[in-house]
Amino acid sequence: VNSHVQEILKDAQKYLGAPYKYAGNTSSGFDCSGLVCKVFDENNLKLPRRSEDQSNAGKEINIRDAKPGDLVFFATAGGTRVSHVGIVHDIGSDGEVKFIHSSTSKGVIISSLNEKYWNSAYLFVRRVL
Repeated sequence: VNSHVQEILKDAQKYLGAPYKYAGNTSSGFDCSGLVCKVFDENNLKLPRRSEDQSNAGKEINIRDAKPGDLVFFATAGGTRVSHVGIVHDIGSDGEVKFIHSSTSKGVIISSLNEKYWNSAYLFVRRVL
């Protein structure tokens, strides 16, 4: 993991426990894309504000090639429209993908793609770094 990715993950981790707030992008509350924007911005990397627009950044990669710092996108309302984003946090030895994100119900947390909800909503991963 390169130093750029380490800084992004460190910055994301400092917001663990922050509440969810629609359109929020500060430690007093984040929505999913606000967290991604804030963390990348703190590292002088500009990404669009909306998750749907973020899903056009970088290049799509296979989930098996995912690395920490990649962005993982979801359709939480069903269908194929991007409605949620997280930052890949780590990959388990068994290939389990964990990601840090701002969840509407729990705020900033680390979740797993092995969780049924996230697995069924999963769309794709993009490498932006």
